Amino acid sequence: MGCTLAELGERMSLEEFHLWEMFDADSPLPDIRSDIQNAHVVSSVMNMAGKALKKNVSLTDALLFQPRKEEKRVDVLDQLRGR
Repeated sequence: MGCTLAELGERMSLEEFHLWEMFDADSPLPDIRSDIQNAHVVSSVMNMAGKALKKNVSLTDALLFQPRKEEKRVDVLDQLRGR
């Protein structure tokens, strides 16, 4: 937020703080930074311990939560016709 906790306490009322708490409970912000940090640790450990595999584990391989790629829609009738 660009300020210290003391400055934040001076700027924000208790009512506004409770509104932010309710907003965060209803719609929490994603914390991708911690996911990336964890993936970095996992990939480092796997790469050091798994040198015999001869395949490096990348950060994207170690990320737990990744946006899903949009799957191609399959027409059921085409499947039944063998196309």
